[in-house]
Amino acid sequence: MKREDLVSEIQALKDRQEIEQLLYHYLDLADRCDQLGQARECFHEDGLFIYQKGSEPVLARDFFEQAASDASLGAGFVQTMHYLTNVMIRLFGDTAVSQSYIFAQHLIAKDCPDLPPHFPNLGREYGLLIGARYDDLLTKRNGRWRLARRELNYEWDARIDPSQMSGPLSCHREFVPSEFWDQT
Repeated sequence: MKREDLVSEIQALKDRQEIEQLLYHYLDLADRCDQLGQARECFHEDGLFIYQKGSEPVLARDFFEQAASDASLGAGFVQTMHYLTNVMIRLFGDTAVSQSYIFAQHLIAKDCPDLPPHFPNLGREYGLLIGARYDDLLTKRNGRWRLARRELNYEWDARIDPSQMSGPLSCHREFVPSEFWDQT
């Protein structure tokens, strides 16, 4: 194998790893209910977010500022936990496309904003399981991978009685041990 081929292969592995870590970081911020961090740390300044296939693309920072408001979906989460799977990444130099699946567990507040079809106010707390897919366009600018465009596609959801849920799911940063990750 030629040296330049080896260098190219190592760079591709490094790029894939950085992209995967970015995708995991996005969901870690979601579980901490840090919507503004999701926009700031995971998207380029001009990055676009499409909430559901067929929706108009909006600037990610605008979407997540709205999501962090008291009248939006972030206000309805008592607890949340996301799992990322089936991450597929295709590299094209400083551009990449990826598809990944998410499975999310939520405990939705009794007084949550009414946001059908996925987050309706049922007048009581309820558990919500969601299966979805992210279709992403990523670019590397100034040596850093960020989302240029993300489309969230819901595949299914299921509502469950919260008495059937147990464990310390938490969306509050102070309950999520982060000292290890926050040290740089």
